[in-house]
Amino acid sequence: MATTLVAASWLALLVALLPAPTAAADSESGPTLGDTGPAPAAATSVTPSLTPAQALSSGYGVVAGLVVNECGVSPLTGCQGQAVPGVEVLIRVPSGELITNRRTADDGAFWAPVPPGSYLVEGVRSVSSIPVDVRAGEMVEVEVVLPRLSQQP
Repeated sequence: MATTLVAASWLALLVALLPAPTAAADSESGPTLGDTGPAPAAATSVTPSLTPAQALSSGYGVVAGLVVNECGVSPLTGCQGQAVPGVEVLIRVPSGELITNRRTADDGAFWAPVPPGSYLVEGVRSVSSIPVDVRAGEMVEVEVVLPRLSQQP
């Protein structure tokens, strides 16, 4: 419990200090909201240039989290939930439509401002999606776990 609280506090502080993504950064990480085809009406008002604090005070919510590698049960694996930089994270509506995507930072963290609503969050190598409900002025924190890649001899 204390570990979860410390991690959540650390993540909240990290997101508060992150700069807003720039248009160049968004274009490098793949399609942006405007490129993904038809989206729900509320999603067209996502403003990627907002900082998390601005998004929270402007009627948006924020999805923030960490992407980590899955670890085996053996303590000898050496993984221990290591954060994964440079992973594309997708945020979709439950019907599967892409709302936005982000790349994780060097520390495995990501965040995205979204209108209030229900979403599915996934890493590109994820086995499953994480359902989240976002309210205006709320930050929802998630941990995306990527499956271990099989090691070849």
